[in-house]
Amino acid sequence: MTVIVSSVPTIVAASHDEGDHVTVTGVLNGVRHHKSVQGSDWVTAYLHADGTALVVAVYPETFAAFGELLGPYEETTGTWRPPTLQLTGRVGYVLAYPTPGLIVDSITRSCPAPVTLLRPSIHCS
Repeated sequence: MTVIVSSVPTIVAASHDEGDHVTVTGVLNGVRHHKSVQGSDWVTAYLHADGTALVVAVYPETFAAFGELLGPYEETTGTWRPPTLQLTGRVGYVLAYPTPGLIVDSITRSCPAPVTLLRPSIHCS
């Protein structure tokens, strides 16, 4: 499987085919919890980068530490910031949004150094 390094605006502009595997980086917010008819839990959120928002679908049972991945970090100035995340997944349509989104397969948390994490078990790459 080939994974394409992409950007939020490129995916939203439908520059990839549905089903393409891509990696994209940004800040995640607007997390909303959903429960399917079959009873499985999942969330949608927006990945922001370059002034554009990409809707993403994440199935948290895949990511045991999902909440911890989203935890903010403290800069040396004392300011709390959301982490930068790298998401890899398949381009697709989420909840009938009119623009392509991303069905997430993996999440990597990237943090600018130096940082103090809320939970020492979470590591930045």
